[in-house]
Amino acid sequence: MASDAAPAARDNRLRGLGSRAFRLSKPADHQHLYSGFSNALATAVEMVLTPLVFFGAGWWLDGLIGTRPIIAVVLGVVAFAGVVVKMYYAYKAEFARQEEGKPWTR
Repeated sequence: MASDAAPAARDNRLRGLGSRAFRLSKPADHQHLYSGFSNALATAVEMVLTPLVFFGAGWWLDGLIGTRPIIAVVLGVVAFAGVVVKMYYAYKAEFARQEEGKPWTR
């Protein structure tokens, strides 16, 4: 009988705390945060995979032509530079969008 009372007492204590005990926030509360994590992961994957794919294509072309690894390195560097330039302009556009209409931009 005592073993039945202990879980019931614990449940009553948790109920007494109400929503403070285990307050689960709504997904909409953290949507911006999760979106930021998603964007960061996508950017990281893009920064790594794009130059690797171009490097692999250059390695394959180098194997056909016999100039190993000149084309692979050039394509990898060009792809990385392209990703960095894309990120720079995306950052500038997002910054301008967020600053639009602010008092200090008038």
